[in-house]
Amino acid sequence: MNSTAKGVCSPRYSFVVESNKVAEYRAAVGSATEKDERGRDVAPLSYVFVSNVPYGSYLLDEVVQLDYSKTLLGTVEWEYYAPVLVGDVLEGVTSVADIEQRQSKEGRMRTFLTIETKLYRKESLVLVNRALFVETA
Repeated sequence: MNSTAKGVCSPRYSFVVESNKVAEYRAAVGSATEKDERGRDVAPLSYVFVSNVPYGSYLLDEVVQLDYSKTLLGTVEWEYYAPVLVGDVLEGVTSVADIEQRQSKEGRMRTFLTIETKLYRKESLVLVNRALFVETA
């Protein structure tokens, strides 16, 4: 793992929250259709995590050089500031928020990596996602 990658950001990217992709996701996870107060179709909360994977993987694969065979997904947290709506064009930036090495009780080194993604709709923050990865030695 490249421990000097802290602070590195992906290029800004954008994607459309497509109705057919949201429908496929709902069917796969058994999620019911949800509407906002104006009757607009709201994407399931976890949909964005799946649709955002290609953009975050650039940092994990190319910059951090994460070894997936030794890595666990620790925690994922979400802060929503507005619902994600079908048809939204979201712009995002993914960054390496933190990299920290710690020694386990057994004396093995562990690397804790936090990836943070901020998604915007027309320059207004919609959500922040943080994912903690743990790489074992």
